[in-house]
Amino acid sequence: MKKTLIYLLLLVVVAAATWFLVFRKDGGNTMQAGETNFRVKDTADVGKVFLADMAGNQVLLERKDDHWTVNGKYIARKDAVETLLAGINGQEAQYVVPTVSRDLILKQLSVSGVKTEVYNRNNKKLASFYVGNSTQDYMGTYMLADGYKIPYVVQIMGFRGYLTPRYFTSETEWRSRVLFTYKPEDIKKVEITYPEVIDNSFVLDNSERPTVTGSVQMSIPVNEARVKSYLTLFGQGAAEGYENDFLYKDSILLKGVKYCTLTIEGKNDPKPFVMDIYHRPVDKRSKNTGDGINSPWDGDRYFGLVRNTGDFVSIQKMTFSRILRSFGEFYVTDAPTADTTASKKAMMHEGK
Repeated sequence: MKKTLIYLLLLVVVAAATWFLVFRKDGGNTMQAGETNFRVKDTADVGKVFLADMAGNQVLLERKDDHWTVNGKYIARKDAVETLLAGINGQEAQYVVPTVSRDLILKQLSVSGVKTEVYNRNNKKLASFYVGNSTQDYMGTYMLADGYKIPYVVQIMGFRGYLTPRYFTSETEWRSRVLFTYKPEDIKKVEITYPEVIDNSFVLDNSERPTVTGSVQMSIPVNEARVKSYLTLFGQGAAEGYENDFLYKDSILLKGVKYCTLTIEGKNDPKPFVMDIYHRPVDKRSKNTGDGINSPWDGDRYFGLVRNTGDFVSIQKMTFSRILRSFGEFYVTDAPTADTTASKKAMMHEGK
């Protein structure tokens, strides 16, 4: 019995020594407290996230009452913030990067990693780590806790993919693309001017009883049902993206063909929203042309210059065609809805 106990004790000692030599040598291959601090369970308490890459790009996301801001200048994209917080909430270290590839991963993190700092609403730092590239199978992400030397492969349980795309550092990409948002009762006036077909231009006055006026004197009353339905379409107008660095921006603004100018005046706005909308020339991104094979214009997008901010944006025709209506449409009997486009007979704003 004593010999058996001695053998068991020897076995335990040998196993412990083997574990120490194999798993703890050169930093080890087991998870240690602090080295795996990549997760914040209560993201409702997160008040600030700081992101910085090795190229000098920095983004500071801050929680306000009902939205987040980017670098204290712009409203942040709600979807991007929610995706980032979901990652921070669910990501966990799965295993230590093997010793054989550790130096390579550390080098990659030092060159292309994104430093991430997470703070609570009281400005207390909750986590600080570096986010690297994906594993070879794209099912994990290399991360390194700030102040440590052992990188880990991090994943979200049940999620197939890697997390790097959530940690981007472009201020422009973090900006909300929402250009305007109005409730029908908050709109005072809508004016659209079409320089190519001036008879399509109109002014909709919603200050009291709605009226729609244009260059043509109408002998029939305005279709008030259409006006009310039309005003519901201004709940949210969003750009496809910001094009402030577009190479030919100045050429478009100086020599481009303006499609229309959209003006929205809110009852409580200090200044109206004004956007000049331009035909977008066909380029390599164009998948469709507006008027047949030989049309010079992109059939899916316009360019827009938001006068209020100076931003040059790309907007989708499918989104804005709902509000870029023509004068005559408000004097026909069939009322449009938010989910339908105007009839071909009434649609004149394309100049047809």
